[in-house]
Amino acid sequence: MKEIKVFKHHLLKNHSIHLNKVNKSISPDEIIDFLLSRKIINEKETMRYVILQEFHDLYPIYNYHKTKTAASIAKKFNLCKAKVWTVLKDHPRRFDAKRNSDSLL
Repeated sequence: MKEIKVFKHHLLKNHSIHLNKVNKSISPDEIIDFLLSRKIINEKETMRYVILQEFHDLYPIYNYHKTKTAASIAKKFNLCKAKVWTVLKDHPRRFDAKRNSDSLL
């Protein structure tokens, strides 16, 4: 699933995860796979996270044009535009990328 790969990318980009278990390093990728396989993180939340992070990354690239940014995300993940807009409209900091370079979450 393409969105899982992108989800991993954003999670690792925003949060450095380093765990040791009996002197054995566990990679961040292994942690994410564990969370997903155990359904600790569900598919709906994964897609929501991906949409928000992609919007955050692409919004400046599309010169802060919301419609073009949302359309690009919809196309990339084969989603209807309404799905992308629903996620964006329900997020209180959805357009903060224009003023803030930090993560949306």
